[in-house]
Amino acid sequence: KKNPPQKKRPFYQQLFRFFAILVLALILLIVLVFAGMLIYFTPQRIENIAEDQVQKQLNRPLDFEAAHISLLNGFVFKNISLPPKPDSTLQKDDIPLYSFYATELSLRYSLRHLLRRQVIITSALIDSPRIELRILPVDKDSLKQDNEKPLQPDSSLAAINSPIALNLNSFRLRNAQITVDIPDSMSNQHIFLSDISCSLLDV
Repeated sequence: KKNPPQKKRPFYQQLFRFFAILVLALILLIVLVFAGMLIYFTPQRIENIAEDQVQKQLNRPLDFEAAHISLLNGFVFKNISLPPKPDSTLQKDDIPLYSFYATELSLRYSLRHLLRRQVIITSALIDSPRIELRILPVDKDSLKQDNEKPLQPDSSLAAINSPIALNLNSFRLRNAQITVDIPDSMSNQHIFLSDISCSLLDV
């Protein structure tokens, strides 16, 4: 007896099977890439990279309680802070950031670039930051000397070498407090802003 001919599967079943295999393969690829990131970006390596970048960019130490990498939240830092900076060095900075503290900082990466083995930060979330700015009076003599100096490129930026690139598309502040102190010879102005939450897209 001849075996009866096998019925051909309907087209929609074949299409569903193809997409199911494609999705499973994509999930497996993401898991393998993320497993490789967990092996490379250990908590100690993340801490070293963050401390090195902040030291090069802001010329000040960075303190935090813990750091780790998460598939959904990216690079997460707990209880991150910049200690107060002396007024003598603060006066020469472009951004008068006296001190900074946040309960959590999340830097999310692009999954599309991650599949290409590129770690690019596209989103930043700062939770409950405490930002203290101190705007000091300008010394006219030092300002005149700075203006007379020829402009030179910042060599520290060119020397930065990091496995993580920054290309922010969104930036969020949640429950922020900002303090601005403006001391001078006559008075001391104090501005305090609290419960600030904002979100910037396409930064």
